Amino acid sequence: MSYRRPTFQFFLRLFTRAETAINHVWGERFNFFYFLGSLPVILLFVLLFTGLFMFIYYNMSASSSYESVKYMTEHATLGRFMRNLHRYASDAMMFFVILHMLRVLFEEKFQNHRTLAWITGVIIMLIMMVQGITGYILPLDTNSRFVMEKTSEILAGLRVFGDTLPRSFSSPALLGKWIMWVVLIVHLIIPLFFILLLFVHLLRVSRAKLFPPQQMTLAFVALLAVYTLIFPIPMAGKAEAEKMPELLQPDWFYLFFAPVFENRFSLYIWLAMGATVVLLFAMPWLFKRRAIIPAVVTPEKCTGCTLCATDCPYQAMHMVERADNSRHKLLVSIDTSLCSGCGICAGSCSYGAIDFAAPTTPKGLEDEAVQGKWVTLICQSRAHTLGLTADSCTSISDLPDTAHHLEVMTCSGKLGASRAEEIRAAGAMGIIVGACPGSDCWYREGNTWLKDRLAESRKPRIRSTAGSLAGGTQAAATTTAAISPAEFPIVALSFSGTQKGDFTRAVTSIVKNSSYLNKPIPVRLFEILKPSQWAYSFSMSTLALTLLLWIFFLGSSGRFGAVTHATDTSLLRLDFFYLTDKKTCSPDMIPPGAREAALERMAGLVKLDNLTPEARERVLQQASDSVASKYCSRARRDLDITVTLDGKQIAERSFKPTGFQNDGIVYALLKQTVTPGKHSITVLAHEKDTGSVGRKTDYAAELVFEDGEVKLIDFEPNQARFFLRTTPTPTEQATGKE
Repeated sequence: MSYRRPTFQFFLRLFTRAETAINHVWGERFNFFYFLGSLPVILLFVLLFTGLFMFIYYNMSASSSYESVKYMTEHATLGRFMRNLHRYASDAMMFFVILHMLRVLFEEKFQNHRTLAWITGVIIMLIMMVQGITGYILPLDTNSRFVMEKTSEILAGLRVFGDTLPRSFSSPALLGKWIMWVVLIVHLIIPLFFILLLFVHLLRVSRAKLFPPQQMTLAFVALLAVYTLIFPIPMAGKAEAEKMPELLQPDWFYLFFAPVFENRFSLYIWLAMGATVVLLFAMPWLFKRRAIIPAVVTPEKCTGCTLCATDCPYQAMHMVERADNSRHKLLVSIDTSLCSGCGICAGSCSYGAIDFAAPTTPKGLEDEAVQGKWVTLICQSRAHTLGLTADSCTSISDLPDTAHHLEVMTCSGKLGASRAEEIRAAGAMGIIVGACPGSDCWYREGNTWLKDRLAESRKPRIRSTAGSLAGGTQAAATTTAAISPAEFPIVALSFSGTQKGDFTRAVTSIVKNSSYLNKPIPVRLFEILKPSQWAYSFSMSTLALTLLLWIFFLGSSGRFGAVTHATDTSLLRLDFFYLTDKKTCSPDMIPPGAREAALERMAGLVKLDNLTPEARERVLQQASDSVASKYCSRARRDLDITVTLDGKQIAERSFKPTGFQNDGIVYALLKQTVTPGKHSITVLAHEKDTGSVGRKTDYAAELVFEDGEVKLIDFEPNQARFFLRTTPTPTEQATGKE
């Protein structure tokens, strides 16, 4: 059985090659690949700051939103810079979230104790999409016009907020102020959900690293500011309802779906996108989960020192008061649902109180003699790098078994003082540890704790260990015996997934030549292996950074892929509400005698002879209507629309009334492309009914279409007539400050 799935590892190498080169050139501390989840948090603060600045100038009115944004951009101090910085920060946030998600996916960190983090991460990415889309609506520029119309059509098709939403964005006269308030409130509330989801995302993680190192944070913000100054984004034009929607400055991180609307395979593409989202949510259950062997505690050996609970990276251990007669007050309690089986807690315990329900290493390795050999301990993540499997892990090079002993651990943090003493007491020449890079530990903190133990800055210190720990007696706590550094070195080497050759050469040099990098073997060492060719690493790191910057530039700067309307094309849009009459009630629907019985009951309640003829007729009609409403359908008639252009029928469509029983109002939306020029337009609305001819309403006019122009035909219910809706020309220059 392989420790990692080959399919994911193939794509993970794209990350690890870049990471290895950056570690060599810039150092592990400044490798941003290890902080892909922390950088979006920094960008969140940038977005909050720049967003607050823009909110001061923003006017929610549909008639002056654009003018307020334009005034801020062109006249306010730092207005253009702050707006562009807000735009690029939002793009960078999505960019790093996508990279973070891909890296977590390829590292297979989406199952077992990480399932909650994966699910909340996908949700965070989706609400960021909503956040970005609402942000593009607020300025009411040409990009907003495209986003408003297309997203409203999607929501209408999904019956989200009803199917009449596109009408609200078809004309400024129909765009109520409450809609802009709703969009703004959604845009402002989502960051609160983001913070809440971030809390849940890190709920099962101890000592979560929310922020990257300070130097990296300052350098990253400065780089983003410089990028904003070098590539400013011009102000788009004002949204015009009389023009066909166009996306002239596409932002591919949030509006990647823009080209889909005009594609003939749009249905299949939308289905593929929806399937991708479902697939992301289902990832923890699509693959067979790797068995986790949880830690178990032996109460008789536990001293309640709290080291294991402190070191646990997933909050799976908690100290509780003991209920027995032990002289120790506390006992560790293990939550197996949170336990990752990493073994870090075993490395923290010097008394053998923590064990596992089943062996965590291949059977037989623990009992092999290590007398006179170097013991090489490899964490599972690096074992896959070396080509080792759970069924076959005997050697990593051409070293004979008489020279070294190989063992695979779940995590390098499992090596503690007690285990080191056992190996030394068995007569080993020393220990070589193969671990993940410090900021890329599979179990987050294993290699960090091992490094601190070797440096004697964290208990239990490996340099000076308790004597006779192999027996696991508590009395050993008071008896100390130092491991002689001169005769028992411990060398821990961290390396990435592409450094198999570097690690193999280092181990061979230690075992065969008794040297490390042509130097005497150090007593205690924990360092990251560096590739031998610095020039190659510099070239690879430069190439990786340039490629990522180029992708970000293409996705955020709106320099390519504009979605424009077809040339020599105009649009005729019918968008209106229409209340049709109720369907004719057939006499066959009313039981015989039901109408007469209703009239008799009414005559018994009201003395018809005392009423005027008009009142008597009204009462009798009410009785008849009550029978019809009881036995006849409440449904209203369908509305058939026929459009004729220059005497030729170009469109015909039937619309049904809204409501569960089709008893509501009809919403008709019909769009038909036409060639620019002067055309004779005829629109006929016919209330379709089987029992009668049905009411008809028509419209006829000579209309002149300009290239890219939209003609909107609406319906006035009070006058029962169609009319051409136009946008009045503003009489004064607005600034957005009124």
